[in-house]
Formats: sequence, structure tokens, C-alpha cells
Amino acid sequence: MKTCPQCQKQIDDDLSSCQCGHQFSEAFPPTPLRTQSAPVAPPASADPRHIIGGILVALGIVLVAYFAFGYDTMIEVSVPVPDHTYSLPEHVQNMGLEINRIIGVMVGLAVSLAGFVLIAAPSPKK
Repeated sequence: MKTCPQCQKQIDDDLSSCQCGHQFSEAFPPTPLRTQSAPVAPPASADPRHIIGGILVALGIVLVAYFAFGYDTMIEVSVPVPDHTYSLPEHVQNMGLEINRIIGVMVGLAVSLAGFVLIAAPSPKK
């Protein structure tokens, strides 16, 4: 009779596995179970490119939010109307400011994209 090295059950000499399914042989004995876990390596310091990338992503999001929702493209109009039969609007859209808004949103998206590229790029080999 042999003893299964994994579960410690008794098995016949002519069998190469026990009833619980553990396989073993004389040439390749099973490895003992570890009671301690392998030592964990300390976390590597953050790659500076990832930090810069995160800052660029945050800056890009702030730029997009400001130009998309907070940038005012209206200007005040002050034209006297002598006969008061019609009225002019007090504020009108300025096309130059609209273009500035579009450019600001595009710059914010480009800055965010550059940040994502820095984050996703693999670290250089040392």
C-alpha cells in the first residue's frame, strides 16, 4: 500500500492515482503545498509619463467643460431706436466668439487625447 502525498489516503501499489483524482508517479512526485504565500514585490513607483498624462486628461476635460458650457458668446448691443416701432435685441451672438468656443473645445479634446496617449504608452525598457 502507498500513501497519496496530496490527500494522505492509502492506495494500492499498482495504481497511479487515488480515488480523489490526484495523479502521481515515482519519477515526478507531486510538489508539496505551500503554507506561506510568495513575497509580494513592493509597488513600482509611478511612471512620470502616467502622472503627466493624468494631469493632461484632467486639464483637457476642464477646458472642454469651460468652452462648451461656460464660455459666453453673446455681446451687448446698444443702438438707440428713435421711433420705437420695433425693438432690437439687447444681446446677439458674436461669430468671432463662437469660433473661439469651437477652437477651445478642440484644444481641450487634443490635450485630453495627448494625456490618454501618455497613459497608454508602454514604459521604456531600462
